[in-house]
Amino acid sequence: MTRSDTASPGADPGPSHRSFHLTRPATAAGPEPVCPGLVLPERDVWAIAAAAAREDVTLGGCFSARPAGLQLWSGPWDGPLGGRGGAQHLGSMDWSYDTPVRQYVTFYKVLVTPQGLRAGETPDSILSRALGLAGLARPDGARSVVSPPPDAARLRPRP
Repeated sequence: MTRSDTASPGADPGPSHRSFHLTRPATAAGPEPVCPGLVLPERDVWAIAAAAAREDVTLGGCFSARPAGLQLWSGPWDGPLGGRGGAQHLGSMDWSYDTPVRQYVTFYKVLVTPQGLRAGETPDSILSRALGLAGLARPDGARSVVSPPPDAARLRPRP
């Protein structure tokens, strides 16, 4: 039984575990996640994660990087004992390594929270901010491929 199973109707569903970090599920009144289908070389995602770590919410920035994704916050966590305080979760993105092939990463979900919508964030703006951390640009279109994956046959070991 999960926390959302025991909550009263209309109550906050609470956080749920998603890809090594907590992302609140979409509600009837909230936004649905967007599946961007972006594929990047692994080195580019490492650059995004490293830049996000330098702008971490605990260091005065607005990002929280995790192994399988990134969260965008309204500002640094200024609460007691390093808690989020007044910072609002604006959105998040999740990615998966070695998909579709080794050394590539697929961004498979972008979620904008209700607070993010009120702040003017969109899936495109969240993706653009994340890519911008590493100096990368994103082509137009929500389902575009930034860098095409290599031919899988070339990556197979030769006998």
